[in-house]
Amino acid sequence: MSRTSNIYAVCIPVTMGAGTAALICGASLLPLAARYASGAMLMTAALAATVYCIYRKQASRNPLAWTMIFFLTGAFCYCNAYITGISGRTTAVFPQAGLHVRSIILGIPFTEERDNAMLLALICGDRSLLDADTVNAFRKAGAAHLLALSGMHLGIIYLIVRRILGVFGNSVAARNVRSAATIIITGLYTLFCGAGASLVRAWLFIILAETALMLHRRQPPQQIFCTALTLHLIMNPLRISELGFQLSYLAMIGIVFLWPHIRGWMDSKIWEGASLCISCQIFTGPLSYLYSGTFPAFFLVTNLLAAPLMTVVMLCGIIATAACTVGVDTIWFYRICEMPVMGLRMLMETISAIQ
Repeated sequence: MSRTSNIYAVCIPVTMGAGTAALICGASLLPLAARYASGAMLMTAALAATVYCIYRKQASRNPLAWTMIFFLTGAFCYCNAYITGISGRTTAVFPQAGLHVRSIILGIPFTEERDNAMLLALICGDRSLLDADTVNAFRKAGAAHLLALSGMHLGIIYLIVRRILGVFGNSVAARNVRSAATIIITGLYTLFCGAGASLVRAWLFIILAETALMLHRRQPPQQIFCTALTLHLIMNPLRISELGFQLSYLAMIGIVFLWPHIRGWMDSKIWEGASLCISCQIFTGPLSYLYSGTFPAFFLVTNLLAAPLMTVVMLCGIIATAACTVGVDTIWFYRICEMPVMGLRMLMETISAIQ
């Protein structure tokens, strides 16, 4: 059995176990005592299965026994977090630094204050100052995920950091330092922004991929996905009940498992981007419709245009924030930095208007 098959054999039952426990513990129709009793039974079963595995050697030769053990492990992790009252949400680790960065972004001399508010949402995840029209425009255009910090945002930060650190060369030592620095910087950004489910998922992907590079080991995307999902559920199992967690991993299922098979249907850069959007939407669309009751008709156009623009917006936003921090007061410079932010906002308003 290959290493990828091994991680499938662990990831799938652990996820099913945590999901089953989430359904039991979160079932409002069950009395509280019944929910706690069900959780206690699952925890007891998980412990019993572990003891069975340790003291009965034949369990190691029985795939069904291992599947049950991993299933109960996922259930045990969720029930333990639920019963002990560990929250599945994380607050920002550097609140004072967050307030300072927030004041800097709001102090950037843009012509439109709502562009400052939008940049604050895109970089720090703070949507408190966004006006209703902007939020509705992004939602109707099918790009509401752009206003919530996600794996895309961390991916852009990752690419920027990699490009900046690329000036140190491509020697073995330089590559290892670059990988370690990338993990640390993206990790600090994740903690700074509150460590939401999508950010943590993306950071786990970065950790696994960069660690594999440092160890000179090939890590297939499928193996990285399953390992990240398993680690995420073990560390913070209550996340499985959150919409952001579900949509983030569903989108990655499309990217990792479906996109490689359909991206080669046409030899075109446009189709490569379109197939990526379609792969994500196939898995996230039904769940989004279940929660919101709507389906964005122009999601393909929106994401094809907005995805490359987002990289420019994030880069210009970071440059403008850094310039404002050191006291640069050249107005034309900030006007140039504002153009992509304004362009993204106007694009969403235009697409939402034709819905």
